[in-house]
Amino acid sequence: MAFLHSQGVLHLNLKPAKVLVERAQSATTLGCKITGSQCRFESEFQVPPIDLSWGTNYFMAPERLSGVTLSAVVLMKSDVYSFGIMMWLVLEKIQVENIASYFETDEARRICMKFNFQGKKSCAPEWCNELSFSCSERSFADRPSFADVLERFGVNQPFQSDGNCITSIERKELVYIEEEDIIDVGGFGEVYEAKFTRLKEKVAVKVLYGRPRNEDEKRNLSKEAEVFSKIPPHLNIVKLIGICNEFRYFALVLEFAEGGNLSDFLKSDKSHDWKTRENVAQQTAAGMKHLHTCEIIHLDLKPANVLIKETNGHVVAKICDFGLSKNKDVSLLTRSRQSGVDPSGTVPYISPERYSEHPYGEGTDKDRLGIAMKSDVYSYGMILWRIQERRSLPTRKPPPGYYKYYKLPNRTQQAPKWYNDLVDKCDKEKPEERPLFSEIVIVFESQQ
Repeated sequence: MAFLHSQGVLHLNLKPAKVLVERAQSATTLGCKITGSQCRFESEFQVPPIDLSWGTNYFMAPERLSGVTLSAVVLMKSDVYSFGIMMWLVLEKIQVENIASYFETDEARRICMKFNFQGKKSCAPEWCNELSFSCSERSFADRPSFADVLERFGVNQPFQSDGNCITSIERKELVYIEEEDIIDVGGFGEVYEAKFTRLKEKVAVKVLYGRPRNEDEKRNLSKEAEVFSKIPPHLNIVKLIGICNEFRYFALVLEFAEGGNLSDFLKSDKSHDWKTRENVAQQTAAGMKHLHTCEIIHLDLKPANVLIKETNGHVVAKICDFGLSKNKDVSLLTRSRQSGVDPSGTVPYISPERYSEHPYGEGTDKDRLGIAMKSDVYSYGMILWRIQERRSLPTRKPPPGYYKYYKLPNRTQQAPKWYNDLVDKCDKEKPEERPLFSEIVIVFESQQ
């Protein structure tokens, strides 16, 4: 549908009967094809009122029933409405022949739909339900475009839901390009470059060491995948394509970023241009804003966990590695730090408060979550310094259980005053004095 609209074509009769499903070569892959496009439009063309026989009532947007002349722009949103109803049927597993029982009258349509969303029994993640609901908003102005819908799903984004519906990948579908050429090594295992034969594309395979001995260990190993499943697709978050879980082999299959990580990028000639580096900083903030909107705290934000990908000649920053991340289950943030034990993460990107007895304070759940978010902002301030200076930060590790506020080294490279001010604000010792990522994004946008 995004393609049809980009080509100036309205459908005007979108419903399940107009979507054909075919099984691709892979037995687990389905392909969909849309049929029955009704009308081509020009930018100034006004489409006359539509007869009720042209389209099925239950999939027809409210404005189509108004009897007034509608512009092509409005009718594009009517196609979105039809898609929203179809998506709702799929998520709720409702048969088309039973749809009438959910729509008593046109005026009751929104009430009935809202009731059924609240009572959903599917394994769909919340963002899927919210997307379906926003597509079927009564006012066309409140609906997204198909371009927005496409971005929401992301390219090749698997259907995910709290770790239950993540795409399963067989080990034989992963063909390693060079087993000796490891992309990265860490305490978790190793990351290899491979080809995913099902999608015929290059991927990064994060292979975890060993095999879980019990269910608790298995849960710990799959924790990162569970965090991924709670993140709606975003341009600046690396995509989880699927999981391979076979005997003595557990791996996350991730989007491949040919530019390496931010540390590698800052050492390359491509980072000489200030505007390019500024753009990377802005995109990293946008990705972190998206995470915090989902109430997910990264807790290990550093240049090594920001990947660089080139898309159509443009550099795109993508945040990765959610092994230490916490989600909105704030009980994970209430635990006191064990005396003499350093918090997980990388010095000097760990915020000062995480070394205290109560890293996230002793306030309400909302307060603790807010402090945890500001911990990510502190780490981001260190990244801003790295982006400006294009050199590493000293990594003097304090004694266990001890932390003295880390004062950033003097800056030797020029940057705009607003950028230097932003670095100083993110580097504040007290978390309440640091900005939110939503505020940081606004700072960047105001400079465009």
